[in-house]
Amino acid sequence: MEDDDTEDLPLEAPPSQPLLKGDELQKRLDAVIQDTALWNRLEIRLGDLLEELADQDDSLNDDELQAMFTVTIMSLGAMHPVVGSDFDPDPFRMAAWYEQKMSERKPGEEMEDRVEGLFVETAQEQVAATAADILENMSREKGSQIRPKRLEQLITAVCAAIWETAHWPVKLG
Repeated sequence: MEDDDTEDLPLEAPPSQPLLKGDELQKRLDAVIQDTALWNRLEIRLGDLLEELADQDDSLNDDELQAMFTVTIMSLGAMHPVVGSDFDPDPFRMAAWYEQKMSERKPGEEMEDRVEGLFVETAQEQVAATAADILENMSREKGSQIRPKRLEQLITAVCAAIWETAHWPVKLG
């Protein structure tokens, strides 16, 4: 039943919105990391959204899933420092977008070439690019169990969450 619903979900681009970048983006990322209450609210509100991706992709190990959850919450906290009751992203639409983007991969395509297009589609390309940098840094950390061959998957998953959440009113300024 859910599969039928997912196939019919509109995958239109998010509305245009002010871009977060540079010092403003960094300030917001720092704030969400330090604000336990905001982090917890986002984790609760985004639970279904993130679980939909986790349920869909059993190829990711626990470290990779944790990295995706953490980086997504940081990114969306920067976009939505105020999480109102109307903040209700659609997990099925996000998962449908993710599935579509993963299926569009071309054999031999360089990850850098592919993800730049994903960043633009999120309507918050600097947020997505910063999230990708954080994931890449996590994967290089000593003891990390994030496999390099899964990085594109993780980045696409985080971009899917940013893309979906960009459909909701962004509280900027």
